[in-house]
Amino acid sequence: MFMHENDLTKQEIKDRASRGALSIFTRHAVVRGLAFLGTLVLARLVSPESFGLFAICQFTLTLASALCIGGIGSALVRRKEVVDGQDLRTALLMQQILVLTSVISVVILSPTISRAFGLGDAGVWPLRVMICVLLLLSLKSIPNIMLQRALRHDLIAVSEILEYLTYAIVAVSLAYFLDMDIWALVIAIIARQSVSVIFLYFVSHQPLAIGLSRDRVNSILKVAIPLQASILMDLSIRSVVPIFIGQQLGVAAVGIAAMSVTILDSLLLQPLTLLASVQFRVLAQAQDNLARVRQILGQCYFMGAALFLPALIFVAIIGPTALPVLLSQKWAATGELIQWLALAVAIQLISSPIAQAVKAVGLLRIAFIGSAVNFVLQATIVLTLSEKLGLSAFALAVAVGEGTATIIRLSHVHSVAHGASLLSIVPPLISALVAGTAWLVWYHFIPLSVLGLVGGMIFGGTLYALILVFLAGTEVSKYVTWAADATLLRHRTLHANTIYVAQRLKDLDLVHRLRSTPKDS
Repeated sequence: MFMHENDLTKQEIKDRASRGALSIFTRHAVVRGLAFLGTLVLARLVSPESFGLFAICQFTLTLASALCIGGIGSALVRRKEVVDGQDLRTALLMQQILVLTSVISVVILSPTISRAFGLGDAGVWPLRVMICVLLLLSLKSIPNIMLQRALRHDLIAVSEILEYLTYAIVAVSLAYFLDMDIWALVIAIIARQSVSVIFLYFVSHQPLAIGLSRDRVNSILKVAIPLQASILMDLSIRSVVPIFIGQQLGVAAVGIAAMSVTILDSLLLQPLTLLASVQFRVLAQAQDNLARVRQILGQCYFMGAALFLPALIFVAIIGPTALPVLLSQKWAATGELIQWLALAVAIQLISSPIAQAVKAVGLLRIAFIGSAVNFVLQATIVLTLSEKLGLSAFALAVAVGEGTATIIRLSHVHSVAHGASLLSIVPPLISALVAGTAWLVWYHFIPLSVLGLVGGMIFGGTLYALILVFLAGTEVSKYVTWAADATLLRHRTLHANTIYVAQRLKDLDLVHRLRSTPKDS
């Protein structure tokens, strides 16, 4: 049964946050693999030029969504007080006014926008159809706000799974059977968002209604406008690919860069983004308790590094060799670009929880400054170095921009939270580097085949797990116990067995035992 936020106890809040985060890593493990396979199939059916055109249309939609929906939705998610039906009805009306204005504007100006991106007439109708998806995104935002505030991230995770499955099935079917090229992608986006809207309204029991309250408008705008500025600045960073790379290197280069980001998104970035949504809500709940904020940040650092670093290193090692084979030679540049983009994604393991903490504790000016510096650095590097370095300039720009923005945000968050420790990432980092070295040796001597790929993955993954338990078994034990508690109501036997495993992991933690020995003696 769906329980609204004002019915939640503190224990229920904690349990739902745990289940929400757990669902990201269980249910999404399967869908990530399916999304990755769908991306591989699409890459064989769609050219880099068509994918670049789609990426530009999608950026236009994302920009309009941020302008019309992002700030209002984030304001209601962040609010510490209870959000009632009048808030939601007023928010939907505000969004619909902005959405209709944006849709009409883009439909009228689409020839100008298409020429500005260097697409000519080819981009006019894809732009017009894609912008209409904004209506679905607006409708989707209201139940999404309710579920986030009620910490039902498990239901949001199910919605994401349905979205990706719908998108993959529709896009691959239309591209393969009907050879619809870019229109296969456009229609798949419409189908994806339609399914999501229906599901979210069904599980949230939220009636579709609009209303107007001037007091609510003022209270929403008071928080939404600063958040909107931060969201738009974050989005400006995503303009580097469609605008600056398109200007410097052409639409095909936009397609290569977008495909690289899509692959990383399928495997790593989307779960990281979903985890960030859980972090934001939990940090917002604790925004007045800085000691708790510091504790949550330390946990986020360890969890992000432990879960994503080994996968990131693995993709970076096999990417240049495996992706040209999997995607076909027309996408050969994707493998090398992903290798360099891996550094930027590694930085995001730290920058993601920091960015959520900055917004949650109200440091919106710092969030804006960090994003502005990130954008300026990325745009400058791409404009000045892309002629010499090609798409490698994009990877360098992302790493430098993300790294600098993270340092800016980190210094302010840690001064407020009194020094949340980054040392928690050290055990996962050491373990991942050892596993990475093992993978390099393995794939140097063993030819890349299905058997060799799987064997290397198992070998390096096992080595990583053993070293991580050796260095931080106590911390791993905490998260295994947390996972067991999150599944207690559904799997009591599994819970008991998992608690036993957690205790054994703690016993294997050599570092913890060495620290404890002098105290015990």
